[in-house]
Amino acid sequence: LDPAYNRAIVARWTEVDGILFWNVHRNCSSSSGQETFRVVEPEFVDNQRENSTCSYRIQACNQEGCGPLSQHASATFSTRPDPPTILTVTPSSSGILTVTYSPPANRGGGGGVDVKLNNFEVQLSQTPDFTTIISFSRSEDGTSHSQRLHALKGSSYFIRARAANAIGWSDFSVFVEPGSNMPLAVRSLSVPGPPSSIAAVLPVDVRTLQVDWGPPLDTGAWDTSEAVLRYRVEASLDSTFQRLVAVKEVAGNVTSVLLYRLPLQGVFLRVSAANIVGFGIPWVAGGRSPTEIPVLSVPSAPSLVASWTCMPAFLCVAFLGPGDNGGGEKNPFAPDLLGFRAEACSHLEFYGCVVVEANLGDVIAWSRAELQHDQKPSRAFNSTLFVARFPNISAGTDTFLRVFVRNQLGWGRAGVLDKQLLNITNSSLPFTLPSQLGTIFDVSQLFVNPSVDISILPVSPPLLTFLPPPSPSIFSHLRLFLRFSPSLPFDSSGYFMHARVHGAVGAGRGVFGAGLQLGGANLSGFLELPNVLRECERRSCEALLNETGGGVCLPEFCLPSLSVLNPQVDGISDWSLSVWFASEDTAVAQVIAAIPSVSSSFLEDANLAIVLEGGSVFLVLMAINYSQETVAAFNGPSPGLSSSSFHLLVVSFSRSTSVLSLYLDGRHVSSFFSVPSLPETSGPILLGSCNCTRRKDGSSLGFQGVLDSLEIWDRVVVEEEVKKLFRSGGEGKEILPEATRL
Repeated sequence: LDPAYNRAIVARWTEVDGILFWNVHRNCSSSSGQETFRVVEPEFVDNQRENSTCSYRIQACNQEGCGPLSQHASATFSTRPDPPTILTVTPSSSGILTVTYSPPANRGGGGGVDVKLNNFEVQLSQTPDFTTIISFSRSEDGTSHSQRLHALKGSSYFIRARAANAIGWSDFSVFVEPGSNMPLAVRSLSVPGPPSSIAAVLPVDVRTLQVDWGPPLDTGAWDTSEAVLRYRVEASLDSTFQRLVAVKEVAGNVTSVLLYRLPLQGVFLRVSAANIVGFGIPWVAGGRSPTEIPVLSVPSAPSLVASWTCMPAFLCVAFLGPGDNGGGEKNPFAPDLLGFRAEACSHLEFYGCVVVEANLGDVIAWSRAELQHDQKPSRAFNSTLFVARFPNISAGTDTFLRVFVRNQLGWGRAGVLDKQLLNITNSSLPFTLPSQLGTIFDVSQLFVNPSVDISILPVSPPLLTFLPPPSPSIFSHLRLFLRFSPSLPFDSSGYFMHARVHGAVGAGRGVFGAGLQLGGANLSGFLELPNVLRECERRSCEALLNETGGGVCLPEFCLPSLSVLNPQVDGISDWSLSVWFASEDTAVAQVIAAIPSVSSSFLEDANLAIVLEGGSVFLVLMAINYSQETVAAFNGPSPGLSSSSFHLLVVSFSRSTSVLSLYLDGRHVSSFFSVPSLPETSGPILLGSCNCTRRKDGSSLGFQGVLDSLEIWDRVVVEEEVKKLFRSGGEGKEILPEATRL
């Protein structure tokens, strides 16, 4: 059946010799009953049946009579379709216009009859009357509703389209302005070129870079006439930008951003621009030779060595320069140090202070020549011994000392010396360095300029020999060591060792004897411990003792400041936590240890939560979830965590690198980068609970099993120490401090 022209159906069939005529039997939707026609040629032309579908059967006849009827064949009387409607014309890539359209409601059979479309054609012209066709495209089928046409970048085009069925092509429809019939021209674009330059990359704050750039010289049409919609700034640890550590997008009218919380090492930077088509080629800092940009922080804390009465009514403190000027592990002495600030305070909270400050240049210039470096001063002062003097220190007073160092970003973390009880006397004898600093000599010679109260101590023998302290043991900076005993009254809520039991807990079999049994049976309690990572406040200690029945604030509980916090750098410094756990079911969600949020009762908002679920461990730190699936994680092999077996969990955080490391059973599992610090206001440490619920389902998260041997440090533990702790558990021989209170 061949729809040869408007409103006609032509039926054709195979001619056979000896046929006298053919009977054509017709049934149409617009008429009732069958009609029969006789033809002598193998063709039947049926005309002018409006929107009707007809079925035909053919019967051949010769001298002997007529044979059987053929199978049915159907067709619809149709005409050319209406034109399609052009919906959008979009520059989609360099030199490409993408045209989308909707098929016509009338495809040739009228509104109620479906006729198959077999083609769409889109044409481009630079004149609204389409006298010259620049380019066209055909779909070659009736189902495609978009086409891509090549167009010259920067040129504008008018667009029209038409549809076809078996009868022929429709009229054209033209892309017009919304709300009018005026043809609308669309400009062909490419993605923008790179920014014209990266004008500056400046360290402006701790682990923060300011990046400035110039707009592209080609915004998509060989000029700057097209709008830049967005810029993307990327920082990576490698020049191929496979190890991204920061990505930031800003609006197209912005040409400067701040990248925060970058790792404390060199990064590579690039900036790319985007228009309606997409992002273009980036500009890399350094061009063809990518430049590694140092990320800086404030200096690390200087090391305070000793303090002593050095002149009448003067207190002196000796300290080493910082081990990191602010450049991080990779290049610690890259930024220059600018000055020092030393404080001698009458209170542990560091107020009521005598303060001395000096620029580094003045310290070097006014130190006695024979006491200075053998070579010119360098950026590294971590082995240089300085001394600061404090006037007007009253005799017999408790004095607390700390020293800061400054670089271009500001004051760094404080180095702190424990309390010194001073008994100052007015002696006429020479005032000398303490013997532990080396050879004794007259300190008064150090201060040539009376207005500069910080000086360099000699480093050349025989005047002074300084030996570094021995390597720390595993108990160095250990702030909490908690063991359990079956004899402790765990059957009801109460206090012991400045800790509080909430609910019912019990004694169970631990790794090294007794352990803390939580969950199951009638046990639903947990343990609350003082946050030993916080700076001690005597009034807080007294308030707790009043609550628990009185007593005195012993040094063992009112711990001295672990790392006195610089007001400009808020948050707790390095820390590590180790605990053995055996869960009855490692698939069930349960909290091993936590520091809850003071403003929220949900797990998702915790300051710190160590959660066991689905046979693996994940962490919540400052309301951010860290698991092995975290994008910014370095993943290692993860051991299987079986139920009812003891496993060693160690979590370690380095503030200087913002890296959080997770160890399980002596093995490094994950490291997470750009991790925030715990706030200085962090609350108590909870063992076996977060005293919270999960926001998504309200489930309780108490630990179900046994916890044993909790240890907390105010430093980073290394992998070898973790392996040593794990081996001790396997052997059942606990590593104990030389002196401990149980």
